[in-house]
Amino acid sequence: MDRIVDPSLGSALLADHASRRRSGARLGSAVVAKLVEDIVGGEYQPGDTLPTEADLGEQFGVSRTVIRESVMLLQDKGLVRIIQGKGTLVLDPQSWNMIDDVVLSAVVRHDDTLGILEELIVVRAALEREMAAAAAGHATPAQLEQLSEAFSAMRRAAADADEFALADVRFHDLVMELSGNRLARAIVSSIHDKARATLRYHGSTSAGMVTRTLEEHRAILDAIGRHDPADWSDDPFAIRRASVMALARRCSWPEEHSRHVAMLALELFDQLRELHGLTDEDRELLEYAALLHDIGEHVAHEGHDRHAAYLVTHGRLRGLTPEAITELSGLVRWHRRGDPKSNDDLVGALDSEQRDRVRRIVAILRVADGLDRGRKQVVTGINVRVGPEMVLLHVRAQGDPELELWGARRKRDLFEKVFDRELELTAHPAGG
Repeated sequence: MDRIVDPSLGSALLADHASRRRSGARLGSAVVAKLVEDIVGGEYQPGDTLPTEADLGEQFGVSRTVIRESVMLLQDKGLVRIIQGKGTLVLDPQSWNMIDDVVLSAVVRHDDTLGILEELIVVRAALEREMAAAAAGHATPAQLEQLSEAFSAMRRAAADADEFALADVRFHDLVMELSGNRLARAIVSSIHDKARATLRYHGSTSAGMVTRTLEEHRAILDAIGRHDPADWSDDPFAIRRASVMALARRCSWPEEHSRHVAMLALELFDQLRELHGLTDEDRELLEYAALLHDIGEHVAHEGHDRHAAYLVTHGRLRGLTPEAITELSGLVRWHRRGDPKSNDDLVGALDSEQRDRVRRIVAILRVADGLDRGRKQVVTGINVRVGPEMVLLHVRAQGDPELELWGARRKRDLFEKVFDRELELTAHPAGG
């Protein structure tokens, strides 16, 4: 005789099985959370052995299966190691998986010294700096507009601490989104969420702190808008160069001419090392002077050397010492003519050693500037030969370099005076 099967019975059994699995999962999560708290809180010390499955099952009122699965999860989190025949060994904190949500949350809660919060801030800052650099490299105008609006939202919320904090989170998340680095964004979001769960992470919300935070975020917005990833570098050279380039852009510099003069100046510097005796730091300063020598034209062409010196002096150049800024101001001040003075109303005081270095550097800069007299980048390269009484400078050119040779000859006086040698310039015939 055929059995009559109620079709609803199978569904009921499946539903019951699913319910018991969900219940087991909930119990397992509770067991894991409590054991993590006990280990992180010091109830179990590194090297201790956890109670047996039977004892833990009795303690939590769950089956040995739930305990076994929970302990395996603890092992995945790096808190314990299961050793067959010996039990479950509690591991040193160095083994803990700090990216795990449950572990990190527990560590933050038990962070009596604020050490983990400091580590979180360092990690977050490092990752965000890299992501901001990436965002600076390829953010579109539309994305920059979004970021600008997020900054405006921070300004509007300045009087409300809670709203200001939310707007701050939105600004940072948008920077991370613009970077395109999904993994770094996920890591930062995770650790930041855990840190924000404790009041100890939140700093002062005084009016002064809010103002300073807004200034810092304005600087971030501006740096991303400049599209220069070097703004975010830890390399001091990259920071200095990015600052110089930012000043050049703010002053609507003649970019092609300035870059070309810098290229020629560095070629001259390298091929004249046996003559000038200058250092790599002086070479760096020469490059900056070449890039900035004509920014005074942003104010007026007449007296643009003096305007350039003023702009450099007050240009908030990062990474450069006050002495280096004084020397750089002198280089742009005297790139046209004249002999560097010991004191100048724009440059300031130069001691005898500084003045000697500035004279040698500016002598090279003037010749390089003359070699792009027509601002058409006709001279493509140079070859230098140094003799006891003469320096022979042979130029390679595309087109007729006569104007450039004339420009360099007009500006060679200081070179010949400083290095006590005549400077002779030659070139291949046009098209040769």
